[in-house]
Amino acid sequence: RAETAVLCCAMVEQGEVVRKLVVYSALMWLIPAVLYYSSAHFQHISDNPQLFGYLSVLAVNLVVVAYIVQAFREKPNNALKAD
Repeated sequence: RAETAVLCCAMVEQGEVVRKLVVYSALMWLIPAVLYYSSAHFQHISDNPQLFGYLSVLAVNLVVVAYIVQAFREKPNNALKAD
């Protein structure tokens, strides 16, 4: 029965990892796209047309950094340790 509990715990953990990966992947696509395509409404802010492209690249990098920080803050799963 202990093996079943470990397997169940591993499946729940794997589901959480997949959920986080999907959320961060969606953010990596959604935020830069919104920034870039909203530039048509905010062209009066800057004469540089590449500004929103730069902001989009910066947004992707910030999402990647947030994902890495979140991954390092996760507590290790003790149930999966070898006996």
